[in-house]
Amino acid sequence: MSYVLYGSAICWVGSRYCNLRFNSGSSPQAGFTLEESPALDSALRKLVRDYEAVFDRADEYGTYYRVTGNLEGLNGLRLAVVTIWIERTVNNSFQFVTLFPSKDKS
Repeated sequence: MSYVLYGSAICWVGSRYCNLRFNSGSSPQAGFTLEESPALDSALRKLVRDYEAVFDRADEYGTYYRVTGNLEGLNGLRLAVVTIWIERTVNNSFQFVTLFPSKDKS
């Protein structure tokens, strides 16, 4: 699974790093490297298992759901985040869309 994150949260996938940051000037907060990208996948899946998905909106591409909770980084730091997922109309599969910091500290 690849991650493209918009807004003020960045999953910077480059030749060496996939670091979750909450703004471009901050140091990586969650500690995910490109080599450990499966750990980011696992952390996102755990978030979806542990917190309720709430309907967000629907359009011609599918139904969007929001999951708000704490994402645990490799360094043990818990980040309050909001993730957006889509259930695609064409095949009813779910796909990760984006992640951003939660204003409400869960």
